[in-house]
Amino acid sequence: MIDSINSYDGVITINKNIPVLQDYGFASIITAEQMYQNISMFITNELTEQMEMPTMTNKEKIASHGFDSKTSFRGK
Repeated sequence: MIDSINSYDGVITINKNIPVLQDYGFASIITAEQMYQNISMFITNELTEQMEMPTMTNKEKIASHGFDSKTSFRGK
């Protein structure tokens, strides 16, 4: 963040609390493809955490895996 700009001297004062990203392992140049992938993964992870997963009954789970509850699990 810029604290002040002195147009007479051409001096820009920058806030000292801004971290240097290089100190934390960030690359100085990120390609557009990599940035898109990073943003996409972040959004997907955030949305997945916020979504409630539907609960399925045992019969629904059996049917979703392609089994028939009447004939698939009967003893011979």
